[in-house]
Amino acid sequence: MACAEDGGQGNQAWTVIQRRLDGSVNFYRSWVDYKTGFGTVSGEYWLGLDTIFLMTSLERYQLRVDIEDFDRGRAFAQYSSFYIDSESNSYTLHISDYINGGAGDQSTTGYDLPADIYVM
Repeated sequence: MACAEDGGQGNQAWTVIQRRLDGSVNFYRSWVDYKTGFGTVSGEYWLGLDTIFLMTSLERYQLRVDIEDFDRGRAFAQYSSFYIDSESNSYTLHISDYINGGAGDQSTTGYDLPADIYVM
């Protein structure tokens, strides 16, 4: 499991759920791959829906989405809470309360999406 720091004054550590850098890992994968995870922690990877569910079922976490465009412009959006449901509930993603970030609020207020919508 990879971790990253935000580099800001808060010096918070974040668990990296997905990392895409250079296209070296194919993200067009089977449902099983998205359940279990794939790639390498030192490169491109997806943590896995089962792992994310286990983490977020124990405690609520903030969500930070970092994005970078092709010109190396960077921005982020941070939310106060997120979790996903179990597989029997389609790993539905729950996000609430946009906090801040240059990317702006990329969600509607408190939305719920099944994994087959957001995973690719």
